[in-house]
Amino acid sequence: LTRNEIMEEVKLPSGGTLTNILKNMESCGFIRKYNSLSLGKTQALGISGIDSEEYTWRKDSNETGGTQIDLLIDRKDNTINLCEMKFCESVYELREDEEMKLRNRISALRSSLKKKTKSIQLTMITSFGVAKGKHSGIVQSQVTLDDLFVS
Repeated sequence: LTRNEIMEEVKLPSGGTLTNILKNMESCGFIRKYNSLSLGKTQALGISGIDSEEYTWRKDSNETGGTQIDLLIDRKDNTINLCEMKFCESVYELREDEEMKLRNRISALRSSLKKKTKSIQLTMITSFGVAKGKHSGIVQSQVTLDDLFVS
């Protein structure tokens, strides 16, 4: 949830009380704070002119153990970038089992959306990019470390 969504849900005004509650929850590990993406990062994704909100997402399930997504970028153009982050020392190669995990994450996210018309795009954030191969077709966009740290 964004700060505004929390304020609306719990009927608290912006200010000291909400700030203290959120800081306490963050320090205890109940929540994580994410700052909005910088202009350089949104340019790397090709969405610098589109309003968006960023957050994590998690769905618990007794059957599958649940799923977690480290970064979702919910854009005002009815698109969600589901960002999968991988660190490796060379170009990242997607294997069949990883492709299936990603497809399951997309499916779990889609089933939980209130607005079913949103498009979900898989974005890989990796050290050196994603190798083209049998299982890389699922990736709609990618960002490398060089893209993120360009001044």
